[in-house]
Amino acid sequence: MGLDLKKDDVQQLDSGLTQIQIGLGWKPRDKAADLDASCLMLGKNGKVRSDADVIFYNQPESPCGSVQHMGDDLIGGSGADDEQIVVDLTKVPNDVAKLLFVVTIYNANGLNFGQVDDAYIRLVDLTTDEEVLRFELSEDACLEETVLFGELTKENGVWNFHALGQAYPGDLGKLLVAYGANVN
Repeated sequence: MGLDLKKDDVQQLDSGLTQIQIGLGWKPRDKAADLDASCLMLGKNGKVRSDADVIFYNQPESPCGSVQHMGDDLIGGSGADDEQIVVDLTKVPNDVAKLLFVVTIYNANGLNFGQVDDAYIRLVDLTTDEEVLRFELSEDACLEETVLFGELTKENGVWNFHALGQAYPGDLGKLLVAYGANVN
């Protein structure tokens, strides 16, 4: 087990850490619920540089190859990571200041995170296959269908993980527009 983080904790990553997996997990009480993980690659202005910077099940890899979504789990609640996003920190472009990891309830139809148990985000060192850190979300996001789970930020060449657990009002489309993406 890695370091357990609390909401708003920031943890500096070891400088030798280059290949990581972000594992996200959850247990929806409604078995029809489909939750989806996404990664937004944000510039220094806090916005995506283009729509290609939104990595999710339907656009599984960044153009630079630094971020890859490993596939959509339509059911969740397996007890293991339900979705994974692999990041090669050495390939993240210099003008990307933040990688934001988000989970949304697809076609929520009244479902919200209050109906989701055991939600977490964890960071695994792919070189050693060891968990580096883990953040278990609380019930703070109970009435929303979108939650910002965590983010990686790069400052002066050093990567830090910030445990967010922050509810976002609205669906993935509203979130993407707020971060500068075009949504059809």
